[in-house]
Amino acid sequence: MILRTGFFLIRPWLFVCGRCTFRSLFYFYCCAIHQSIILRARLSLRGSSGK
Repeated sequence: MILRTGFFLIRPWLFVCGRCTFRSLFYFYCCAIHQSIILRARLSLRGSSGK
């Protein structure tokens, strides 16, 4: 259940990141933010599973 909810939470960010390709000026900045959020989500999932 945790993995599923995490996937659905991350999925919209990937979609938004894809939309950023249309704005070349903000593409790298936008994706950088999304990647950092995804990394934080993965680390939080790992930390909770470790406990």
